[in-house]
Amino acid sequence: MELLRIGEEKLKIILTHEDLLSFEMNEDDLDYANTETKRMLWNILHDAKSSVGFNADGHRVLVQLYPSKGGGCEMFVTRLGALSCDCQPDLRDLNEDEKEEDCLYRSQRSLSPLPKNGRLGAFCFSCLDDLLSACRRLASLPHRGRSYAYHSDDGRYYLFLDGLDATGYFSVDEFSFLHEYGAAQPPSVTETMLSEHGVLLCPNDAVEKLSVL
Repeated sequence: MELLRIGEEKLKIILTHEDLLSFEMNEDDLDYANTETKRMLWNILHDAKSSVGFNADGHRVLVQLYPSKGGGCEMFVTRLGALSCDCQPDLRDLNEDEKEEDCLYRSQRSLSPLPKNGRLGAFCFSCLDDLLSACRRLASLPHRGRSYAYHSDDGRYYLFLDGLDATGYFSVDEFSFLHEYGAAQPPSVTETMLSEHGVLLCPNDAVEKLSVL
């Protein structure tokens, strides 16, 4: 396992297949709804606090996952700000106090007003071609759920997808390819920024409409 500090707010975690096995995990098990995945992540963050000085205690975090070709994965953890609730979980043992764990998990998921199924994902694309390519592949699945797109003042494109995890943590599944084209974003913060510094391109059915361009 390798821990790399990227600035003040971001941590890169490199896990080999053997590292996952040491946590009694494998690539197919990686899912933030899975208790074992959460325990693994927070145990790693506890180690990161002492080894590289990255302290996630009492903070909301955005977690992004990229599977590695040779097995294992890379994870990027970004601190988004202090928890809005009073409790601060003990990251060393999530089993000691489930209420504290739930409080942290709710705070991570509350980045955006959630759609009916409780999940919303957001991706940023550096160019229009990347957005269109992602929409074509989503349409071929097909993606089921609301989708809408923005164009920001700085020239980037954003796609919001009903049905993906609001934390920005995506399991190794049929949606993993999205990371090839863009980067996951915190939905609520991103949409607030775009309301002031962006233009809504497609308010509905963005995947279907953009996939044919």
